[in-house]
Amino acid sequence: MKEPADKKKDKSSKKSTVKVMKKKSRISLPCFEVSPHTERIIKENKRLISVYTKSKV
Repeated sequence: MKEPADKKKDKSSKKSTVKVMKKKSRISLPCFEVSPHTERIIKENKRLISVYTKSKV
């Protein structure tokens, strides 16, 4: 008697994951503003990464 109940739970969990995936695909990332300090850090990181990759090759 317990087996049919377990099977029903599996089906419902699969359906809910499909619904969640559909909702996530619809979400778009909002534009966000970065503080000047963070912007400088990002630029410096990009510069350092490019220097590192050039020296590595």
